[in-house]
Amino acid sequence: MGISGEGALVVLGGRIRRDHGGALVGAVGRRVATAAKVAIARDVAIVVATGGCVWDGRVEADAMAEGLERAGVPAARIVRERCALTTRDNARYAARVLSRHGIDDSLIVTCAWHLPRAVALFRREGIRVEGIAADGEPTVGVARRVWRWGRERVSMRLDGVA
Repeated sequence: MGISGEGALVVLGGRIRRDHGGALVGAVGRRVATAAKVAIARDVAIVVATGGCVWDGRVEADAMAEGLERAGVPAARIVRERCALTTRDNARYAARVLSRHGIDDSLIVTCAWHLPRAVALFRREGIRVEGIAADGEPTVGVARRVWRWGRERVSMRLDGVA
């Protein structure tokens, strides 16, 4: 896709967990670190932190925006989308944010196992999208992989993108 200086990057939220120093850890920590690295390398116009769930009193988008800033993304380029409660919402509301900025293509960052559904949902919203898997995803056991696979397949059906 080659987005640079004019496109966008959307980082999808999830459960907010922090280490003792306050840095994001877990899936969202990996997503934010990857998003920051890519946003800086590709010089995207905006980075949309999308997620409205509240974890320990913090909205996902706010915690991710702070993590992106700590990782070197200029605050002026970060847009917080604080309403999304599902992946379907992430796509719908991020598409509105992108439209307001005159952008119709985007990179999206989430976990590898989540990318197929996320990409399909963003495309359904009319966004030309390239998915990027978060770096450093830990190896999980067979049972966890099967559960994720099944959950994503059911969710794709329910979302109408299977």
